[in-house]
Amino acid sequence: MDNDLQAIHQLVRQLYLAISFNSQSGPDWEVLRGHFWERGQLVRSGLAGIEYYSVEQFTEWVDQARANGLTSFQEEETDASTHLMGNLAHRASHYRATLDEGRGGTVEGINSMQILKSNGQWKVVSLLWDVPAPT
Repeated sequence: MDNDLQAIHQLVRQLYLAISFNSQSGPDWEVLRGHFWERGQLVRSGLAGIEYYSVEQFTEWVDQARANGLTSFQEEETDASTHLMGNLAHRASHYRATLDEGRGGTVEGINSMQILKSNGQWKVVSLLWDVPAPT
């Protein structure tokens, strides 16, 4: 069980590193794709409602934001809990995201990840995140 928890922790760490970027280096989409099941989903809940993305649609959405002027996005896990049962895991991952090197502000929220182990490898089936209203 400890090995599984460590593998999940490493998976999540790599996901955050993969989607983070700056003006010198873009996101690592190959790492992101490699950590999701082929038909994995990302679901965003926020002020504009609920948006659904395949991994490819998500990468296109981020690439469009970069083309529209987003120069950096740094996301890090600030707290987490993992519930593990056999080959299934749920990770509640609290995060802090900084946009445009701080000029775009900082956002805190939660990622809810459903992760499945198959053939000895943990992969994300779905990731749901919330963008809370500014306080």
